[in-house]
Amino acid sequence: MKEIFLKIINSSVHMHGLREDNGHEEAVIGFAEILCKKYNANEDIIIPAVILHDIGYFGMDSTILKLMMQNKLSKLKKEQIKKEHMEKGAILAESILKRLNYNNLLIPIITNIIKRHDLDNKPRNIEEKIVRDADKLWRYSDCGFFLDVKRRNCKIDEWHNKLSGNLDNPLYFYLEESKRIAREELEKKKNNSSSPKI
Repeated sequence: MKEIFLKIINSSVHMHGLREDNGHEEAVIGFAEILCKKYNANEDIIIPAVILHDIGYFGMDSTILKLMMQNKLSKLKKEQIKKEHMEKGAILAESILKRLNYNNLLIPIITNIIKRHDLDNKPRNIEEKIVRDADKLWRYSDCGFFLDVKRRNCKIDEWHNKLSGNLDNPLYFYLEESKRIAREELEKKKNNSSSPKI
């Protein structure tokens, strides 16, 4: 990993894990790196965007965030929180990147991706597709999958079926490689009857 990416991580580490989702950023970065290589995409846009995409949750009420992650808030409230975290995250990301003297031409592209990463609208370019897909692939990782089972209080096969169903939705993943990775991750969990320690 490039030194500048490590500096971005170190500058934002205190802003992560506020939704009780330790390991989220690491998993998303890992998936993004795979997708970057597959599609020959610009990692200088994608990696900072995935490192910083959720820092907008920093400073929010942890009780509200916990309820959101347990799917216990109204759709309207959840959408308000998501919108706020994207807007605030873009502002915080810009501040961090400028402080680190990051490429000024790339900062607006990165912050725009952060400002849009949880929207239902169409991504504008390959970099935005990769950031969105890598973020969703977290749910398919061991850490994300079993954490969601725990906080949603559902059965493993129930959550497995839910995530499998997403693969039939043409608007869920934007890239074929993301679907392939998701299927591979689900296959590994198919016969798993107990979750690892979280």
